[in-house]
Amino acid sequence: MSGILTIAEKELRDFVTGKRFLIIFSIIVIMTIFGVITGMQDYDRQLEQYKQQQAQNQPMIASMQKQIADAEARGDDPAMIQGMKDQLDYLFNPWMPSIVDIFYRVSTPMSMAGAVLAIVMGFDLITREREEGSLKQLLTRPIYRDTVIIGKAIAGILAIVIMIGATFLIAMAILLINSMVPAGDDLLRILAFFGISVLFVVCYFTLSLMVSTITRSSTLAILCMLGLFLIFFAVPNISYEVTALITGPYPIQPDTSSIYQPSFDGNYTPPTEAQTAAMNEAQWKYQNETIAYYKKQQQINDIISYLSPQSSYNALYQAALNRQKQWDPAEAYAGHWSQKPLPIDQTLFPKWSYMLTLLAEITAALGLSYVLFMRADAT
Repeated sequence: MSGILTIAEKELRDFVTGKRFLIIFSIIVIMTIFGVITGMQDYDRQLEQYKQQQAQNQPMIASMQKQIADAEARGDDPAMIQGMKDQLDYLFNPWMPSIVDIFYRVSTPMSMAGAVLAIVMGFDLITREREEGSLKQLLTRPIYRDTVIIGKAIAGILAIVIMIGATFLIAMAILLINSMVPAGDDLLRILAFFGISVLFVVCYFTLSLMVSTITRSSTLAILCMLGLFLIFFAVPNISYEVTALITGPYPIQPDTSSIYQPSFDGNYTPPTEAQTAAMNEAQWKYQNETIAYYKKQQQINDIISYLSPQSSYNALYQAALNRQKQWDPAEAYAGHWSQKPLPIDQTLFPKWSYMLTLLAEITAALGLSYVLFMRADAT
């Protein structure tokens, strides 16, 4: 254990004092500061719009209250009255901006610069020592191979935690200086965002470490990681196109124009009971086919997205920051959609599969790195 800690301490010191780490970390800090400041400007603008909307809603609130009272007096359909009450509730409580929205602007530094930093940290972690001959010298000492690879992995993960932890503290300091104090659900969401960012960057680091263990040169390792990065980055952009090709054309809406067209003499003939029944059955079938189509699209898109850490990160950080349930076309089409703010457990936990995917990718990359390093030639 002491050997692992010794190597981890040495590698961690090399990481945090290395020029490459400091340059990219500085870029991340600058991008984060810019993102937080820009996000605060967006938040102030949205807050002003929210106040204006509240003032504009007052006449509509009075009108809606009168309509509800009249409908209740007439004994109208309870479902219709409840729908009017839901509209009134939204007018009373329109969607209010949150401090959490500021951190959407911070997601880009994490997804781009964070991934690049992880690649730079890991691509030559083994190949550089093999090329310089220091790996052979290290392994001739009374030290186990697993101590070397485990120590390097621990050091890389700790460096990433320090980097993202420092970024979090800088972002929170900017908010506090501007008298913005997140609390409760907002604070949990911000912490979850940075925790997810740690997992994402660690995933790229472990993949880079694995490639460094497999390849024989640093040049080949960096080329392989850049190729993987471009592929992973492209997956979220092409997943919907690939999904559309697999699912095929959209269901065709039934044509009811002939039933409602006026006759040649200009008179309108109402549809017969048989025509109405056939039309209702066709519409019901179309609705079920459309819902099934949307669900199939979502399932295929999820499967494709699991292939990319980028897609998993996008799904997780959006679930952490978005207080609204993620858009579901099937539910929206069926009329089951709600715009009410939800607590973090109801937006993030449904995305557990993406979290599991990131953890599985990290575990697999570390496991392969360990096995390959234990069997590899030191020269």
